[in-house]
Amino acid sequence: MSYNRWDMSKFSNERAETLDADLDILLDNLCRHWDFCNRLSGNEALSNDGRVDASEFADSVLRGEGFTPADEPEYRAAIQRAFLERYGRAEISVESYSNSTIT
Repeated sequence: MSYNRWDMSKFSNERAETLDADLDILLDNLCRHWDFCNRLSGNEALSNDGRVDASEFADSVLRGEGFTPADEPEYRAAIQRAFLERYGRAEISVESYSNSTIT
């Protein structure tokens, strides 16, 4: 069996009631399974208008690790893919998460 560094099969399917708490779950998955462990919180990942997109999220995670996002295209793409898999779209907001049927 081959090893896939970016395997998401062990990521938690648990969902939170709020987007910032749900982002915390995704950040925990990134830490536990891919070793991206930093002090970024879901609340900090949200912009002032309560939105976050896959690209901004990946960049925030990488900067929290001390990386320059542009210098880490493989890491950036993997984190963006994890975001897209979780939310099913490239951008999500507090409002769209609260009104969604994510289960």
